[in-house]
Amino acid sequence: MIDLPILKHNGQRILTTQQLAEIYETTVDNIKMNFNRNNKNFEEGNIIIF
Repeated sequence: MIDLPILKHNGQRILTTQQLAEIYETTVDNIKMNFNRNNKNFEEGNIIIF
């Protein structure tokens, strides 16, 4: 299990792109590419990309 620090932005818990890459054992570029490929599936305001 990966021990990630708890990060908050405007009172919301968030995961950074780097943290997602660590969780999924992939690269930041792969996370970004997959997000861009599937961004129609995300509602604005429910996801924050750093």
